[in-house]
Amino acid sequence: MENANHTFQWACGEASRCLFCIDAPCTKGCPTHIDIPRFIRLLRWKDIRGAKQMIKAENCFGAVCGYLCPSEKLCEKDCLRARIDSPIEIAALQRFACNNADYEPAFNAKSRTGKKVAVIGAGPAGITCAMQLTAFGHEVEIFEREKYLAGTISKEIPHFKIPPEVVDRELGELGTERIKVRVGIEVKPELLENETGKRFDAVFLGVGLSQSHKSRLQKKGVKNVYDASMFLNSVKSGSIGPIKGICVIIGGGDTAIDCARTALRLGAKRSVIAYRRSRNEMPAAEAGFIQAAKEGVEFLWQLSPVCTIGQKEVAEIEFVRTELMRSRQGGRRAFKRVSASKFRFPADIVVLALGKGRDAEFTSILNDQRVNAETLQIENTKYFVGGDLINAGETVVEAVADGKKAAISIDRYLNSM
Repeated sequence: MENANHTFQWACGEASRCLFCIDAPCTKGCPTHIDIPRFIRLLRWKDIRGAKQMIKAENCFGAVCGYLCPSEKLCEKDCLRARIDSPIEIAALQRFACNNADYEPAFNAKSRTGKKVAVIGAGPAGITCAMQLTAFGHEVEIFEREKYLAGTISKEIPHFKIPPEVVDRELGELGTERIKVRVGIEVKPELLENETGKRFDAVFLGVGLSQSHKSRLQKKGVKNVYDASMFLNSVKSGSIGPIKGICVIIGGGDTAIDCARTALRLGAKRSVIAYRRSRNEMPAAEAGFIQAAKEGVEFLWQLSPVCTIGQKEVAEIEFVRTELMRSRQGGRRAFKRVSASKFRFPADIVVLALGKGRDAEFTSILNDQRVNAETLQIENTKYFVGGDLINAGETVVEAVADGKKAAISIDRYLNSM
């Protein structure tokens, strides 16, 4: 949430730096294809409401993405202004516009088609898909097994990255009153293929990644070893309070950074990230890494965990050092363990940020070999997929983009029936 509260004077000044490129690389770099030069031009003209309207017309999670997007890898990556001094702070301008203007969703819905679509999962992909389908004139019903919307954003993303009031406002601006939203209801795959599925003309699966990868570090009966989702969710729900001692996080992605920064805020004496490769291979965003280091997070490179040590509670982690190999075809370098290099490191809490996998129950419906990458349709079926379920939990903005793409494909499919 760094630099989230910019002033109007700053926004106008930053907007005036934009070159307003005709063939804008920033727009090409945005998965939801927001017309970035145009919304920045509106900010320059002091039309904050118009800028927000333009952002939200393409991305109904525009404010959230302003906080969570890895903009340095997307819209800001090829900003031509960088050839003069530095890239335009597009994400910060997007945050400013969305935080400082009113918004009313504009519904120019087509006439009702009589077609019904079920959306499974109320994360960014599912909600975006539902909103677009409603605008196309279709009847939409969302099923969400949790009792809240927005998926991981509400469940796991720490408040220091995005204030809860921003998420609440964003959800309030969706205009979901035109959609049936049923929370606290889990739709099992067998119901989709039988009872529930038969009531709908098409189904969008935006169930996300619900299964944390298992690890040998998790031993039955040994406390204080958490997977990252459980840790972050428990912190947000208040079931984990202040912590003491050393917190060791295993992993190198953005989630590992979130866990490490969270541990410091809970009072950890030391918060340490252990990663099996080097900083060059670490997938975490540069801005998050730098902020974590400023806050006091420590980093241990080229270490692979072997096991946790402790009886009722974890006391140490045994690591082995790794050696990086030559990369093949420009990808991340592989690694191998260095023999006779084991050592122990003290740990009072261990958090495993090792990523998530798909819910095994959906394998009967979802098969990667059959998903059309262009339409997101499971070929020869009425099922469409998107979000974390197919992009492995990359970013919120990519989930939104999937929801838009799937809605267009579903509309085309329904019109061909």
